[in-house]
Amino acid sequence: MKKIFTSNYLKKAKSKYPKKETEPYNPWAVCTKSVGREDKDKYERCVKQIKKQNREKNSSIIEAKKNWIQDAVKKPGSFTEYCGGKVTDECIQRGKNSPYKKTKQRAELAETFRGMKKKKD
Repeated sequence: MKKIFTSNYLKKAKSKYPKKETEPYNPWAVCTKSVGREDKDKYERCVKQIKKQNREKNSSIIEAKKNWIQDAVKKPGSFTEYCGGKVTDECIQRGKNSPYKKTKQRAELAETFRGMKKKKD
């Protein structure tokens, strides 16, 4: 009777091949190390499962990269308030030269946003 493939093989192999969060695992290396190549069916199931996990991981990373602007602005309008109602080039320079780290970061973000174009719906 054939042994059914379980995720224990993956856990064992992934512990030997630690990766960064953004890097996908090499399915052939992981499965060769954990399952071996003797049982072709088990090996193929392992490779397919690793590939599926890589696709899921990559899609979540891509989704996070799409929403970077929403995460960048924690307190909308705070730099505009610092500038007194209107963000100008002089105000951005004043913010960059500020002794406060948050003000410097907000000035950099305002300068970045200024260079971006808005999408027209």
